Amino acid sequence: MSVRLVGGHEIAYAVWLESDLGTLRRAYEVWDEPAYISMTIEGTMANDLPPWPGVAIGAQVRSRPRSPDELPYVVGSSVPAVATMLSEAWDHDHVLRTLQSA
Repeated sequence: MSVRLVGGHEIAYAVWLESDLGTLRRAYEVWDEPAYISMTIEGTMANDLPPWPGVAIGAQVRSRPRSPDELPYVVGSSVPAVATMLSEAWDHDHVLRTLQSA
């Protein structure tokens, strides 16, 4: 999950998504195929993000690959607070300070 920082930077968090078996099967079938780049995986965030404790875990999200050789990134959410995490640019100090204590 990529979070934008003030000044045009970004930080990527490794997140786990819980998804249904059908979605997992479809992802497996296209993972090394051209269709991978257009794949969307919907699921539930299975971990939290240090700058926003208690916000991301359990949130419904959508993920897509950015390129054929990368893992999918979270690109949207039906949870307003998570959608804001994805759309706003965040203060470096607020975000990076939490990495030191994680």
